Amino acid sequence: MVGTLHLTYEALELPADGLALLAYGTEPGSDSEDKLRLPASWAASDSDVTDVLS
Repeated sequence: MVGTLHLTYEALELPADGLALLAYGTEPGSDSEDKLRLPASWAASDSDVTDVLS
């Protein structure tokens, strides 16, 4: 829908049976951040999108 995204991620290994929590994001000010805002805007108001991506 928006093209290629370049994402960063962090993994936190949890103590239960090989589970991990993964958090994905984009570099601030990047083209990927702009692209990620488009689908986010479909499900939220503008203020919600700004709060989440700031």
